Amino acid sequence: MQNRRRIIASVSVVAAAAVTAGVVAGLALSGPSVTSGPSPLSSSVGPHEAGTPSAPAGPASDSATSRPGTTDKRPSADGSASTGGGLGGVETLPETPGVTPSGLPGVTTKPTVAPLPSWDGLSTRAVAARGRLVPGYPSSLLPAAPRATILTSSLSPSTGQVQLALVARRDQAPAGVLRFYRARLARAGFAEQAVAAVGGASAAAFTRGDNRVVVTVDPGRAQTYSVQATFVTGKA
Repeated sequence: MQNRRRIIASVSVVAAAAVTAGVVAGLALSGPSVTSGPSPLSSSVGPHEAGTPSAPAGPASDSATSRPGTTDKRPSADGSASTGGGLGGVETLPETPGVTPSGLPGVTTKPTVAPLPSWDGLSTRAVAARGRLVPGYPSSLLPAAPRATILTSSLSPSTGQVQLALVARRDQAPAGVLRFYRARLARAGFAEQAVAAVGGASAAAFTRGDNRVVVTVDPGRAQTYSVQATFVTGKA
């Protein structure tokens, strides 16, 4: 009788254990499906540390705009190219800027014309001198030629004008003397005119309005030349 009870108790324990195992197996089979979320390993793998949010994705940057100091050259909405250079933020200038006659962009100059003598303080009587220039002679406009020796000079005023003369001994060829006075009178706005010379002499005439200058170079042994001029003074 006692053995029968032990057998029944053993069977009951085995049955209870089987029921419990069946219940556990059923719960495991009928549980919720696994979602496809990030695995625990994925949070620790990558360029960012765990717990650090990744930067939001943005539009891909163009190489011309991502570098500092560069300018995008793509056409704008109206079809025109954007301004600015493409190297280090340096703006490119036009290839051929406008050049004025003076050679500098934006600068306009006029030829400088030497002024005529003012004749202030002009003497009312004729004067002459040897070996030097008389007072009132316009030496800035009509000086003696380089290396020349002044022999005589004179100045004779009259109504509304003044006549002057210079005679000097030259130390250069006749062409050199004429070239010197051509350059000075051209800067003063005088225009050269043809003039007849006599006795083999070389001569040149220059005018500016009613003002007239004649330079004559003597080819002889004396090696002299003369300057004769008439200027309008406007004084009665």
